[in-house]
Amino acid sequence: MPISERELKDLVAAGVIDAGTAERIAAHVATAGAEAPRFDLTHTAYYLGALVVMSALGWFMNEAWARYGGWVLTLIAVAYAVAFSVAGESLWEKPGLRQPGGLLFTLAVWMTPLAVFGIQYALGWWPRETRSSYQEYYPLISGSWVVMEAATIVAAAVPLKLRPFPFLTFPLAFALWFLSLDLAALLMGSGPVAFEQKRVITLLFGATVLGVTYLLDRRTDEDYAFWLYLFGLVAFWGALTYDGVGSVEYCLINLGLMLVAVLLQRKTFMVFGAIGVYSYLGHLAFDVFKNSLLFPAALTALGIAIIAAGVWYRSREAAVEAALLRILPGAVRRTLPRYRAA
Repeated sequence: MPISERELKDLVAAGVIDAGTAERIAAHVATAGAEAPRFDLTHTAYYLGALVVMSALGWFMNEAWARYGGWVLTLIAVAYAVAFSVAGESLWEKPGLRQPGGLLFTLAVWMTPLAVFGIQYALGWWPRETRSSYQEYYPLISGSWVVMEAATIVAAAVPLKLRPFPFLTFPLAFALWFLSLDLAALLMGSGPVAFEQKRVITLLFGATVLGVTYLLDRRTDEDYAFWLYLFGLVAFWGALTYDGVGSVEYCLINLGLMLVAVLLQRKTFMVFGAIGVYSYLGHLAFDVFKNSLLFPAALTALGIAIIAAGVWYRSREAAVEAALLRILPGAVRRTLPRYRAA
C-alpha cells in the first residue's frame, strides 16, 4: 500500500523506523514510479478538470455540432479522442505525471459514445422518439443505447490493458450501469422501465460491483478497488437511500458499511455508512420526534458519545480490529483481502 512522506516522518518520530530506513523507503517508491493515490490540491485539480471536460464534451457538445450531421460529430469525437490519447501518451512515462496522462486516456474513452451516436445518427439508426438528441442518453433509459454502451466498455478495456490506470474504470462502470438498465428495457419489451424498477436494478448493480471488487481487492498492482468500491457504493447506497432513509433496516445496513470499513480498511465505506446513519438520525429528528423536547437532548448526548467512541477507538484501533477478526470464523477471515493469498 502506498505511503506518503508525512507518514514516513511520523513513523520516524514514533521510533518505529529510523531516518535511514525512511529515506530508503522514499527512494524506492520514487524510483519505482509509484504515485500514491492522494487528493491534494494538484490532484484534485486534475480530476476536477477531467470531470469538467467530460461534462462539456459528453453532454453539451451535441447542441453545437448535431446541426452539422452525424458524420461531422463522429469526426470531432474521434479527433478529440486521438488528441487526448497522444497527449496522455506524452505524459504517461514522465515522472509525477502519470495521473494527468491516465486522465487524458479516460477522456479519450469518454468520446466513444458520442462517436457511436454520430454514426447511428448519420445512418438513421437513432430512435426518433428521442428527438435525435444525444443529451437524451442521460435522462432516458432505452434498449436502443446498448451499442453505445458495449462500444464504451470495449474502448475502456483496451487502455486498461495497455495503460493500467484505475480511473479508467469510471467510463467502464458508467457504461455497465446503463447497460444493466437498458438490457432490462430490452428484456421487458413493454415500454420504458419504471423508476422503481430502475432503483432496484441500480441497487443490485451496485451490490454486484461491490462483490466483484471484493474479489479483486489487493490482487492487482494498481489499486482498482478504490474506484470500483466508490462506484459500487454510489449505485448501491444511492438507490438504497432514495426511498429507505426512514427504515431501521437502512440504519443497520449503514452501520454494517461502517463495520466493513474496519474489516477491509477502506474509508469509503465509513464515509457512506456515517452519512447514512446521520440521515436516519435526521429522519428521526425532523419526522418521527419532531415535537419532542427530549429528543434533541438525547441526540446531543449520542453525538458526544460518538465523538468519545472515536477518541477511544483511535487509541485502540489495532486491538479493536484484532477483536473483530477473532470473532469472525476462520473461513471468513481468510477471504479478507489483506489475509488471502494473491
